[in-house]
Amino acid sequence: MRTRFVTLDGEPFQVVETVLSPPLLLLPDENDPLSEVKRYIFSTKNNWDLSHGPLFHVYLCSSSTSSALGLQIHHIISDGASIKIFFDDLIAIYRNILASKPTLLGLANLPLDYRDYAIWQHDLALSVDYGDSLQYWQNKFENRPLQLEFFIPNHIESSLPDTTSRSITTRIGPVITRRLRKSALNRKSTLFNLLLALYGLFLSRHVGESQISIGAPITGRDNEDYESIIGFFVDLVIYPIDIDESLTFYQLIDHASVVSQNAIRHSIVPFDQIVRAVSPERNKLSQPLFQAMLVHEKLYLLDHLMLQVQESSASTLRSMQIMTIFC
Repeated sequence: MRTRFVTLDGEPFQVVETVLSPPLLLLPDENDPLSEVKRYIFSTKNNWDLSHGPLFHVYLCSSSTSSALGLQIHHIISDGASIKIFFDDLIAIYRNILASKPTLLGLANLPLDYRDYAIWQHDLALSVDYGDSLQYWQNKFENRPLQLEFFIPNHIESSLPDTTSRSITTRIGPVITRRLRKSALNRKSTLFNLLLALYGLFLSRHVGESQISIGAPITGRDNEDYESIIGFFVDLVIYPIDIDESLTFYQLIDHASVVSQNAIRHSIVPFDQIVRAVSPERNKLSQPLFQAMLVHEKLYLLDHLMLQVQESSASTLRSMQIMTIFC
């Protein structure tokens, strides 16, 4: 969170400050501090200065009976896991203050920081494994379609604005959810791989292609030493599914499992480097290499599945479809 980004001769560099005073803004007292903090965050347009920082802001609002603390942080220095780490540490410090402990920090020293991760990535790019994985992705996309066109009937498309998005949410009950989990287990696979197979089959019918590339976010925190570090670790991995309609659905799950294992094994190559190596024709209205994404959000209290499908369009391009699974 002490990082800022500068450019030298057109190349970006990270600068990590030794000390950074928290940019705390005290908001006027209100009867409902939480609503006031939310209102301020969502009504304020921050023109982030990446070269000078800071790249996060803290807001505090109080009333006679309660207080609310808000955090606004740029995605370039954090991810979803980072927010949880930040507030877990903040709560630990706050409890120590309430307990009048002599030290504000009840936190273990981190064995690594984000600079170590950046150095590891740099060294990894020089390794044999990295070169092999990069070649794997180049081979995969040598003869694959790089653009999926999502079919929208003419009478519907003509009524859509130049840029639009639609969202459909549905619930799959606990009985079917248990059967899906059991089906995956019977193939010694996971629910994600089963849903990957289903989504690939659905997209194949939807766009009329047998070769479907599906993207998915990964945490990028495979090393346990990175699990407590605040920073942007998230990356995208591509699952190139080949839909063969002669296969049974169980065989399709097996295929999806192999695809998933290979994709994760070769995910040491960042997505942006895969794009650079494959060098597809770029279009600012469309995501390169894949236009469909599968996002798996784990909510352990649910005994059912929630599926949300979002499809966005820009001009005549059907640019992205995202299926989010909550389970």
